Amino acid sequence: MKKFIIPAALVLAAAVLFSGCASKDSANSGAASTHPREYTIDLAESTTGTTINIPFNTYGPNYQSDPACNFTNFIKKDKPQAGDVIHMYWKFSSNIDIPLVKISLIDPTVNYWLELAQDDFAVILDVKAGEIYEGSKDITLVNSVKGEFKAYITYDNEDFLKEGYAKVGAPAEFTLYDVEGVETTDVLKELPADAIATGPKTINININEIAAFCNIVTGHPWVNGVQIMSEIENYQADVSYQSLLEDAPEPGDTLVVTWRGRADRDIPVLKCMPVDHSASVGWWRIMINNPDDEDAIVIARDIKAGEVFEVSKTYVIDIGAESTDCNLRIWYDYDKETDGPGPCAVIAARD
Repeated sequence: MKKFIIPAALVLAAAVLFSGCASKDSANSGAASTHPREYTIDLAESTTGTTINIPFNTYGPNYQSDPACNFTNFIKKDKPQAGDVIHMYWKFSSNIDIPLVKISLIDPTVNYWLELAQDDFAVILDVKAGEIYEGSKDITLVNSVKGEFKAYITYDNEDFLKEGYAKVGAPAEFTLYDVEGVETTDVLKELPADAIATGPKTINININEIAAFCNIVTGHPWVNGVQIMSEIENYQADVSYQSLLEDAPEPGDTLVVTWRGRADRDIPVLKCMPVDHSASVGWWRIMINNPDDEDAIVIARDIKAGEVFEVSKTYVIDIGAESTDCNLRIWYDYDKETDGPGPCAVIAARD
């Protein structure tokens, strides 16, 4: 097993620090809902599991863990905030040689990529295939977790290539091992039993209160990861109700959706369904089992332009969300025969 200290030159150039691996008894440091506080994470204890694939990232381009090490469920009752300290531990082996590995704390639900500590991350140098590397780093957050709390493993990052580190140019697979004496902070363990809600919950969503203006735009189909802009699939809008959630919706929970609005176009049939927009599920997972059943998704019929329409719809969640990053997908169908009806805007009707 090998441990490495980053050279001082790299610390100055990249503003990074790789610390040793002395264990800390801080699994439950601080009190829930009191900040600033401390959290501990062991990468091997994430809900993602102990095998981490690191494929090519077309948006980078670099190589990036997919899925990442996910700690969202551990902290959903008390999410880390700016100023909090994360004690991050790792013990891993790689199946290929990598000159430089980077581990960053990210919330991928905020504009797809929010660096929680910006220039503060871990770096492991000169990783050799089959050897075990163990270490830790204390990271002070400069941004708060809004949706998901994840640790991403990357390499072939542009900034380090510019520093002269060799490009790998190939995917990797990491195996994670538990770090002895380290326990990931689980906020639920800190709370008294009567403070933890049990059983299904009801989530009331008044669309007027979260989206006074709803722009329903032309939706184009996706084929093999490419959007076909020459074709029309439907007319759609995504309304986020993340601001209403403390916890991710779970199976058995009920969503009660109400809406009172005016559209600027006739809409024959308006539909809606709850969708998990979490990065963990590729930004799209329908949360009910019967999305093809019109009775389950139709929320209004025969809407006339300029006239008030009202919605009252109840959904029972069949498939839980990975985080609070949840949307209502609202849409109506494209009519090929009439090449319509076209996109529209809906404003809240308060009179």
